[in-house]
Amino acid sequence: MQAQTQTISTETDAAKLAQLESELDPEMRFRRIPHGTTILVGGLLLALSAFHYYTAGFGLLREVTHRGVHLAFVLGLIFLVFAARKSDGEKLHASTLLRPGGVPIYDWVCAVAVAAASLYVPWIFEDLAFRVGNPTTLDVIMGTIAIVLMIERSRLS
Repeated sequence: MQAQTQTISTETDAAKLAQLESELDPEMRFRRIPHGTTILVGGLLLALSAFHYYTAGFGLLREVTHRGVHLAFVLGLIFLVFAARKSDGEKLHASTLLRPGGVPIYDWVCAVAVAAASLYVPWIFEDLAFRVGNPTTLDVIMGTIAIVLMIERSRLS
């Protein structure tokens, strides 16, 4: 009898927790994605974890390279995991031409663009250090992409 009461209490607590979470944290809109995309996202998360374990243990990198790789992974994953609109993330979408892997094509484009912009600075760091204050057109484009897409993903819809 007591075990049954404990089970009911645990289920009730889980239901209350889910209700409180939906009421108090409406910004957490994880996208429902198909299994194949889930494997890709899981692989990217595993690679990010391995990168951080490697760099924390013995793979010392320049700080600008470490930051660039970290931002590329994290910002790219944000576009894949979080939906821009609440209605977009609530239902599971099939993989189509405009939704590869169940994720809208514009989110894929934004994920790749922000990852490229994040990796641009480490890629040209030595050259950039010699021309401080004199950016090229590509520098401005990559900086603009990074700033606009970071603002886009940090806004509250």
